[in-house]
Amino acid sequence: LAVRNFPFLNALAAASIPIIAQFDPQGLSNTFWSCAEIGFAHLPLREAISAASIARISEFEAQGIANTAWALATLEGCDGPLLHALAGQARD
Repeated sequence: LAVRNFPFLNALAAASIPIIAQFDPQGLSNTFWSCAEIGFAHLPLREAISAASIARISEFEAQGIANTAWALATLEGCDGPLLHALAGQARD
C-alpha cells in the first residue's frame, strides 16, 4: 500500500492496545504482520502485541511464529523476550 492514513492507523492502534490481550494467536501475528507490511512501526502497539504474544506463545502454530518473527525483523525491532519465546516455541 502506497497510501497510509497515519491518523487513522494511530487511532486504530490506540483502540487496539487495551483489548490486544483478547486477540487469539492468529490475530496477534496477523496484526503484527499487517503493521510490518505497511511499515507502521507504532511502538506502543508493538509492545502490547509482544506482551500478549509471549503470554500465549504455547498456542502459536508455525505460521504464526514465522509471521511474528518476520514482522519483528521487518520493523527492525529488537525484542529479546519475544524472540526468545518464538525460538522456544519453534523448537517445541
